[in-house]
Amino acid sequence: MADLWPLPMASGSAAGKVFSMETGRENELRLKSAAKRNLALLICCQAIGQSANTMMFTATGLSVITFFSNRGLATLPMTMQHLGVMLWVFPAALLMQRQGRRFGFRVGSVFGMAGASTCAAGLYCASLPVMCLGGIILGYAVASLQMYRFAAVELVPLDYRSRSISWVTAGGVVAGIIGPAMVQWSYDTLMPIYVGTYLTMVAVHIAVFTIMSFIDFPPMQESTSAGGTMPSGAPPRSLLEIARQPRYAAAVIAGMIAFGTMSFLMSASPLAIVGCGLPHSEAH
Repeated sequence: MADLWPLPMASGSAAGKVFSMETGRENELRLKSAAKRNLALLICCQAIGQSANTMMFTATGLSVITFFSNRGLATLPMTMQHLGVMLWVFPAALLMQRQGRRFGFRVGSVFGMAGASTCAAGLYCASLPVMCLGGIILGYAVASLQMYRFAAVELVPLDYRSRSISWVTAGGVVAGIIGPAMVQWSYDTLMPIYVGTYLTMVAVHIAVFTIMSFIDFPPMQESTSAGGTMPSGAPPRSLLEIARQPRYAAAVIAGMIAFGTMSFLMSASPLAIVGCGLPHSEAH
């Protein structure tokens, strides 16, 4: 009889292992489900938020020429937005480092609302300087949008990080469809034309602000330790050390050429279409 005693204990141990395995699978499935949900919401924010940027590209030059005779300065508010991105990107990153991604991204949406409202006021008052001010304010929102792809790696397990960046970046392709369609729908809803477009941009940033509240971002300390490639406890590299890398220089040059070409085409094409005598509805 004594020889039979180990059997129930072994069975109980096996049952405990099975129970542990099942619990582990459930936790893993739950983790994957939460990661997919957060990533899907971030992709939606990318698609919706970047559509406001494409609306700015499409509408700015066309709206300025309705009251300003010098067409050479028609894209100046768009240029101010790019300048705003350069000015705001480091403060926006530092804010997220201290307060977290969700807070930082929602602040970006608030800047988007304020910037689009300022552009609408400038257009209504026929003031190019006010529209340029709106562009600078919108630069903060665009700087925040550019960081969505980096936040994506913090929402998913290690094996999915490269794909998460691709999926979030693909949201920008959807934005390229949504933005011009929204301009086509809104440009003549209010007078002067394109005021409705800028107010629609305000609504777009409100939508992003709302969706962002449902995304569960990890605390910044955890995401930094999990997402970095440096050994645990190693001090972060300085910006100068990063900028000295040839790969960094190559990435910067490629980004400048690609984004410069895109900006040129998206800003100048609508003006060229209207300059050829076609109506505004054909330039969106």
